Amino acid sequence: MHQNLAVFIRYFRWLLDSMGNTIGNQFLQLSLQRALLREVHPDIRQVSGELDSDKHIVRLRFEYDGQPSPLAKESYSCAATEIIADFPEPWQLNEQHVSVPSPASLSALTLIAYRRQEHVHAAEQFIQADVNSRPGLIQTLAVKTWTY
Repeated sequence: MHQNLAVFIRYFRWLLDSMGNTIGNQFLQLSLQRALLREVHPDIRQVSGELDSDKHIVRLRFEYDGQPSPLAKESYSCAATEIIADFPEPWQLNEQHVSVPSPASLSALTLIAYRRQEHVHAAEQFIQADVNSRPGLIQTLAVKTWTY
């Protein structure tokens, strides 16, 4: 099994070098999802990434609900190391760990590998608090929240 995975990774490294950004984004998506297996912690809201082909940089952004626990941050740093190990030599890693308490908006990079399902009622409470804080707005507000 490990031998097949090694052949697969070598093949995609070759594709990444020879075919540019489209294959690179697909490879990054696969690499992100593989590295996140068994690494998702309750305090993570979103994991995203993107390639900068001109500068040979892999950017990864880990967005947490509040400050991440040391264990979670270490796990995601290990996942980032696994991801950059899939890329050939000139590529470098830009790893971002960001605190974005719910229900604040998330700021994804180009590819989203993981997004936590948020509670709809939390978003509705946030909107209702905003409506209540501004006199003169219509107090009845129909809100539909979609979570992806």
